[in-house]
Amino acid sequence: MSKQSFGFVFLFVLLVGLLILTRIPAEDEQFQQLPFVREVRFLLGTEVEISAWGKDAAVAVAAAFAEVERVHNTMSRFRKGSDVWNINTSEAGQMVVVSECTFRLIEESIRISEMTDGAFDITILPLMTLWRAAREQNALPTDVEIAAARVLVNWRYIILDTANLAVGLEKAGMGIDLGGIAKGHAVSMAIMALEKHGIKNAMVNAGGDLYLLGKPHEREWWRIGIEDPREKGEIFASLDLRDEAVVTSGDYRWYFIIGGRRFHHIIDPRSGLPVERMQSVTVIAPNATFADGLSTAIFVLGREKGIKLTEAIEEIGVIIVSEDEDGNRQITISTNVNEKVTLE
Repeated sequence: MSKQSFGFVFLFVLLVGLLILTRIPAEDEQFQQLPFVREVRFLLGTEVEISAWGKDAAVAVAAAFAEVERVHNTMSRFRKGSDVWNINTSEAGQMVVVSECTFRLIEESIRISEMTDGAFDITILPLMTLWRAAREQNALPTDVEIAAARVLVNWRYIILDTANLAVGLEKAGMGIDLGGIAKGHAVSMAIMALEKHGIKNAMVNAGGDLYLLGKPHEREWWRIGIEDPREKGEIFASLDLRDEAVVTSGDYRWYFIIGGRRFHHIIDPRSGLPVERMQSVTVIAPNATFADGLSTAIFVLGREKGIKLTEAIEEIGVIIVSEDEDGNRQITISTNVNEKVTLE
């Protein structure tokens, strides 16, 4: 853990799809005297950074990381004995008792599946496994293999026992993957822990799932840059945000090319294929859990349906980078976030 008492701090954090550009001056004596704590740990398959200013910042950051670790320990499908591991290794129809945290996140995932017509689906694991093997072997799966995996992917096959906090899967071979929402949830839980300890200014970043608590001193907003999905390290737009989450999903981190076509890791659960003509989706929302799940869902829905969904949710904003039929870039910004966006 590193602790600093500082007069001038620059936060330059390259995220998965996000670049923090905000400069935070500490000219005010009261703000300058606040303890500052910044810590980075590797959890949930990524670097998690928590920075906080406040009287009890050290205790608050420790409590926030305890929440992130709890999400990691219970929801990682790779961790033997985790809730997700136990669900995925159970027999068809067998009910597995899980933590309340895991149960509520699965409930939230199902809610997002319902509102997006299955564009977000945590039972995506059979298709994810198939396409991961394709990337490793640099060979496309067959139509037969895709069809076989698709019949195991349907959020409606999740069985919930609310009274006993138990989860089951209807079909043998099914599996869930909370990778599309767990990082956002970890950020949300960390922010709650910070606030319980009286922290009013903080940043939590879990590999690009970001929440900005409070505001920089003597500024009204944090300024966030969105990375260009085709120009690594470059930004194409900036956002002015405060007390909001921002999450980007894109096709540019994990992909392979065969026959001149790009195949990436964001799979449409309904077709079994990687989504085409979409480059990135950035969602701004009141909490990181919802922003994380919705960014994937909108990417799968595509530009037109994604914007339509966003416009129906007053508290959500979205920036979509897509391609037209000729491969030309399209940047679409929802009206409810338009005033916060500046194109570079």
